[in-house]
Parts: sequence; C-alpha cells; structure tokens
Amino acid sequence: TKHAERERERDTQTTETLHELDRRVAEALSRQVDVQDGLALFNKLQTSVLLPTGIGTLDALLGGGLREGQITEFFGASPSG
Repeated sequence: TKHAERERERDTQTTETLHELDRRVAEALSRQVDVQDGLALFNKLQTSVLLPTGIGTLDALLGGGLREGQITEFFGASPSG
C-alpha cells in the first residue's frame, strides 16, 4: 500500500540521516585534541601575559590583571553595575 511505501521511504531517510550523523561524529572525534596535564596548564598560566585593567584593587585581586588569550567574566547582583 501507499502508506507502507511512505513508511519504508521515511525509514530509509532516517537511516541515511543517522549514518551521516554517525560519520560526522566519528570525524569530529578523530581530530587531534591538544590534551595537557594539570602541571603543563599551570606552567602555561604562570607564563601568560597579564593585561592590567587600570583599576588597582581589581588588578590586585586578579594577580596583576586579565590573562591574555582567556575569557574573563565579571558578575554580581543586579544593581551592582
């Protein structure tokens, strides 16, 4: 019947989509990832460039300023500015 034919077609499309998704995931997982241990990351942190904010107390809290190449987010209560 036409209903059964549409079901088979949909199943075929679903299977093809899943195979494509599986291929993409396998490709993404196969890429080289730079994995470092904690000591290597710590050493990298110690040698990173500090960018002073110009606000003495904030720079003191940050250990000298913001670190180059990193994302820093400041947040606080809603009325804090």
